[in-house]
Amino acid sequence: MFREVYYEIIKVFSQKKNYVVIGGHLLLLLLCYIAFKTSNTKYLPSDVRRMFVNFNAFFDGMFFARMAMIPTFMMIMPIFISTVAGDIVAGEIQDGSLKLYLARPRSRVRLILSKMIAIYAVTVIYCIYFAVICLVVGIICFGWPNESQLIYLRGMGIGNDISIMSLSDALSRYIMMTFYYSFSLMSLGSIVLFLSTIFDRMTSATVSGITIYFVCYIVERLPFTEKIAPYMLSRVMNYPDLYMTAIPIGRLTVNLATLSVYTLFFTMLSMIIFSLKDIK
Repeated sequence: MFREVYYEIIKVFSQKKNYVVIGGHLLLLLLCYIAFKTSNTKYLPSDVRRMFVNFNAFFDGMFFARMAMIPTFMMIMPIFISTVAGDIVAGEIQDGSLKLYLARPRSRVRLILSKMIAIYAVTVIYCIYFAVICLVVGIICFGWPNESQLIYLRGMGIGNDISIMSLSDALSRYIMMTFYYSFSLMSLGSIVLFLSTIFDRMTSATVSGITIYFVCYIVERLPFTEKIAPYMLSRVMNYPDLYMTAIPIGRLTVNLATLSVYTLFFTMLSMIIFSLKDIK
């Protein structure tokens, strides 16, 4: 199994298109840097500006990294994972390499499992990379983190959207968010992997996965979906509550359980569909 997973990871990193996301992320950081430098905190509500005599004193490298992490993991990574998972089966069917690989007797369940593990490994690597780059760019552009960290997440729908934490607490929450997202993205990855076993074109699987994510992202914000919103894909994937002063363990447990159900259910469906699929 280790050898199969290793080969799958190598295949992902050997495709140049998977590095486009790095360029897109660097562009995001550049635009965020320009925006923050030119905004002069005017983007903040007036009540927030009145709370702090000198808000800029809290604006350091860690603050920038936290703000840049939100669009990175909520927008860029779902698109990237949909691209990787959509290509990992349908892409090989499309170019004919999968049919040749299965010409000899091989376990299709084992193959799908190795691809799923490879998707997770790639997800963890990219999440760690993006988290580190956000922090490095923030420190270079805005200075070393202060001992007191302002946690500003207004508009994210959490309990305390403005709070003060120590640097060590803020850094530990930053790391927790990184690994939470790496796990949560696997729910979307498993859905797109399932779609990749259905379609014979990677674009069909990828676009379908991206559409599902962003439809959930839009619908969960509608006022009449409050009963189902906590269990929708995008809601359980994006969980800023880890930055709350006291992490709601109950909600976190429900989220992790829901993500696990999504991942296991669609991985099992992928195995079943792929085992019955006629590879052309």
